[in-house]
Formats: sequence, C-alpha cells, structure tokens
Amino acid sequence: MPRMILALRGVDVREIVIPEGRTTVGRKPSNDLVIDNAAVSGRHAALHRTADVVMLEDLGSTNGTHVNGQAIRMQVLRDADRVQLGQYMLRFVAETAQARPPGSHLRVLSGQGAGGTLALCKVVTTVGKPGLAVAAVTHRLGHYLLTPVDAGTVLNGRPLGADAAPLDDGDVVEVAGLRLQFVA
Repeated sequence: MPRMILALRGVDVREIVIPEGRTTVGRKPSNDLVIDNAAVSGRHAALHRTADVVMLEDLGSTNGTHVNGQAIRMQVLRDADRVQLGQYMLRFVAETAQARPPGSHLRVLSGQGAGGTLALCKVVTTVGKPGLAVAAVTHRLGHYLLTPVDAGTVLNGRPLGADAAPLDDGDVVEVAGLRLQFVA
C-alpha cells in the first residue's frame, strides 16, 4: 500500500499509510495529516489516491509544495519522491502490500493521525507530546517494551507506573490523547 515516511532533520518520525480517496495535509487540526510547523499552511496540500496511484496537489499554500526540489501545483508521485513541507520531509513509498511484509508498528486508532501507523523501525521510538504525556517503545532482542516517560500512559486500560511493560500483539496504548494498537 502506498505510504509516506515523515522525517524531521533526517530522522524518521512517522509512517503514514495513504488511504483511498483524499487526504489533506496542513497545520490545522482538521487535516488528516497534521504537521505542526509555522512554514506549513493551515491547509497546505492534498494527496489523492486511486488504487496505487497517488497525486499530490498544492492547495494554494503560502510557501509552496516541493517535490524533489521543484515547486509543483499537482503531480503524480513516484517511488522515492521527496516532498518538502517546511522543516519536514515526506518520502513517498509506492510499494504494494504484497511487496513488503508488515513490520512491527503502532496503529493509530483514535486521536491525531487516526487510521495511520507509526513504524517501530528504531531501537527507541517516542510517542506523545512533551509536557502532556510521553512514552517510549524500545526494541530489544526481538521484544518490545513500553516505558512511560511522563505520567498518564495507559496499557490495556490500566495506568502504567514507572516501570517498563512488555508489549504483545494487539495491546492498546493510550498516551497524550492518542489510542494506539501494537502490531507485532
């Protein structure tokens, strides 16, 4: 399935599976994909997906939408295209579901980015917002551990203390207004 890898300063921070139809991108919370950066317009761009074809459209953004360094109004995305939005870079991955076995990830059930996924491709992946609630998912020796960094992390309906808890396939994590499901 087509997807975008969102990176900030060269570090992958989120993976977004692009659903069929239209997906809006911008700074306002009403967008399907919210990017909190002053250089990103409130309603910056839209992704239009039909089967495995994804078209990127600039929605009249102030700073423009750039694909591989070129300003665009509308363009079909190709595998490995890079979309610049403010300080963020989105890398387009056009592979089909059959081409790539799914790796461990967090599926966003509700909250900002609902319907998307957060790839667990690093040793430590943080979830949440500093000051609200933050948790860390650590990958060690084939196992995943959930560690609350701030208070307010809930695992399968039970608040976590300060200790790390193992994650099993299907576990539900609640942190910073997000409800996430762990997929092994």
